[in-house]
Amino acid sequence: MDDPARLARIELGPHGEDYLVRLFLSDGTSCEVIATFDQLDLLAEDIDRRLDADEV
Repeated sequence: MDDPARLARIELGPHGEDYLVRLFLSDGTSCEVIATFDQLDLLAEDIDRRLDADEV
């Protein structure tokens, strides 16, 4: 199985009352998703928890 592409860049912008999240990958592909404020807030909390755990 091939290694997954690495995240190259993230863009976040408004999309009505939600947000458009664009993920750009190292292999040149990209993905767009719509997320609510609450979803992005949960994602940010999870990222913080994971990074904090890795520091220990």
